[in-house]
Amino acid sequence: MRTRILLIVTAAALIISSAPMAGNKAKRGSRVSPFLRLGPQAALSDAVGPTYALFTCQVVNLSPGVTCYDPYQIRHAYNIDKLIAAGFTGSGKTIVIVDAYQSPNIVKQLNTFNSFYGLPNMNGLGGPNNPSLGTFSQVAPDGLTPFVPGDPSMTGWAEEISLDVLWAHAIAPGASIVLVLARSNSDPDILSATKYAVDNHLGDIISQSFGENESCMDPSLLAQQHQVFADATMKGMTLLASSSDYGSAQFTCAGSSVVLAVSIPASDPLVSAVGGTELHAARYCLASLGCNPSTNPAPGTYEGEIAWNEGAIGYGATGGGFSVVYDEP
Repeated sequence: MRTRILLIVTAAALIISSAPMAGNKAKRGSRVSPFLRLGPQAALSDAVGPTYALFTCQVVNLSPGVTCYDPYQIRHAYNIDKLIAAGFTGSGKTIVIVDAYQSPNIVKQLNTFNSFYGLPNMNGLGGPNNPSLGTFSQVAPDGLTPFVPGDPSMTGWAEEISLDVLWAHAIAPGASIVLVLARSNSDPDILSATKYAVDNHLGDIISQSFGENESCMDPSLLAQQHQVFADATMKGMTLLASSSDYGSAQFTCAGSSVVLAVSIPASDPLVSAVGGTELHAARYCLASLGCNPSTNPAPGTYEGEIAWNEGAIGYGATGGGFSVVYDEP
């Protein structure tokens, strides 16, 4: 299934979108939604490493309708394991992740993730500092919004934060990560957080896994956002954004239906839009389950890939289409 995964959570079941808070009359389009899909976790099976075990959806002959991958499979599928082995771990670089609200358990989750998979720890997580490792830090330039358990918007953003942070570390284990938290998911708050990250040159890469119908963003804010992106580009900062989870459609500004549209900030010409794919890679082959490892490819071996589109079986597809705001991507 889709390769945006939290721990070993598979894609397919639930889309978490945000809506205006009670009493806020802002139109839906003035708030961005996190692009996140989660699915069911499968049960653990045989241990394969010194610190981690497998989920059934990773194993040949188990859970045939559900597929999931761990960091080592993803690394192998895209030859990232070879880069890491050659010393290209992201060391000396910093990934800035912009999100809204907060994930109150992110430090614990990151520690658990690292411990489970035997990934290197990060400075700033409560343990002894190691100068050879990257740091993890959080900053809320406009103040940290208290987390309200049960609030669907905050829960959705907390899940997105955890996904973004854990997998950035899994792919670039030597890089530092700065999590920049906007006060809310309203356009002005998101823009303020992004501007802070750029003005203070917090990192080399800015990750934005959210978006909205580009026609719904206030034109003055749209111009301000583009200027922030121009400032980032002049500083050599790479800008990335999700292309959305709604295929060639986005919600109208009132949120009552969908229309053909693309997602901002991904449609900005200074941003690299990142679409979702359905990866097909080799599962783990366990002799204890009657599989012969000598006749099967190594776990994570790349077998194919298509654009992510649940079409007939579910709701969601990778974003795409033509911008009505910018002439060129």
